[in-house]
Amino acid sequence: MLDITFNMNNDIGIVKISGELDASNSKDLRKAFDDYFLRTSRFILDFSELMFMDSTGLGTIIRLFKYAEQKNGYLCIANPRNKAARVLKMTQAHKVINIFETFEEALKNMQEPSE
Repeated sequence: MLDITFNMNNDIGIVKISGELDASNSKDLRKAFDDYFLRTSRFILDFSELMFMDSTGLGTIIRLFKYAEQKNGYLCIANPRNKAARVLKMTQAHKVINIFETFEEALKNMQEPSE
C-alpha cells in the first residue's frame, strides 16, 4: 500500500511517501504530482516511512526529477530507509538526485541560494 501526503513549506512542496512504491502503484504517485506541479516545482521527497521501492518506483522518481528540472525546479530525497535506501544505493541514484540523510539537511539545502 502507498500513502502520499503533501504540504507546503513556503514555496517547497514536502511529499511524504509511506508504505511501498512499486509497479502496482507508481502511477498513483505520478497522478498526485500532476496536482503538485500546479503549486510548485521544488520538492523534498520524505522517504522516512517508505519501506520498499522497486525499479518501477525508482523510475517514477527519476521521471519526476527530470520533469521538475524542465520546469526550472528541483527535487531531492530525504530520510531514505530500509529497502528503499538499498535500492537507491545499489543503483547509485545519488549521481542523478541529491539524497540527504535527514529532512533538515534537505530543507537547508533547498533554502540556500544557488551558486
